[in-house]
Amino acid sequence: DRNERFDIIEAADGEEGELLAMKENPDIIISDIMMPKRNGFELCKAIKSNINMSNIPVILLTARISKSAEMTGYEMGADAYIAKPFSLALLFNRVEHLLALQLQRQKEFQQNIEVNPQKLTITPLDEDLLNRILACIEKNLSNSEYSIADLSKDVMMSRMNLYRKLQAITGQSPTDFVKTIRLKKAAQLLLENRYTIVEVAYTVGFNTPSYFTRVFKEQFGITPTQYLEKSGQNVT
Repeated sequence: DRNERFDIIEAADGEEGELLAMKENPDIIISDIMMPKRNGFELCKAIKSNINMSNIPVILLTARISKSAEMTGYEMGADAYIAKPFSLALLFNRVEHLLALQLQRQKEFQQNIEVNPQKLTITPLDEDLLNRILACIEKNLSNSEYSIADLSKDVMMSRMNLYRKLQAITGQSPTDFVKTIRLKKAAQLLLENRYTIVEVAYTVGFNTPSYFTRVFKEQFGITPTQYLEKSGQNVT
């Protein structure tokens, strides 16, 4: 039964929905448009303009099938728009599609050595945040003492919200994300063929070349030496 796949949290209106979304950090939000206190458009706009929730996909449900209403939904940042009456099968399909897209973005992030915040995120707010996070890591690339507490302070987010955000966008904790970015940068530097493997390790913030080699292999499936050989570079 598909219902058993999802833990469902219900809210009576848009105002309560926003509060629950902040507290529970759901994977997806499904909202009617016609609601008391705060309608679906207003709820969607509030979700998408709050940096702590803007990554959460929003599906709007409505009996209003006009193009202008649909356009309003997308302008508020809705990720999908379903007109009533609809089947549960359609709703489940849309939910699974949005969650699959999220997993696909995370998978591409894992596989590519270049990080593209625009492709990883679904709102300009998240894209801007990811760019700022990457800039902070890049600025402190060779500093092995640069901590998640430092990163949280630099991007002005609590550690919990930073954890939630990076976990949702990239599928990684902040600690793993920083390590991954260091390793992706290492791969790029190795391909430039201007530095030794040991120099690259220190440049991206690893004090122990042997540890660098181990985590590089965990990330890419091959050692830095094999990575260079595979790319046709001279190994130094």
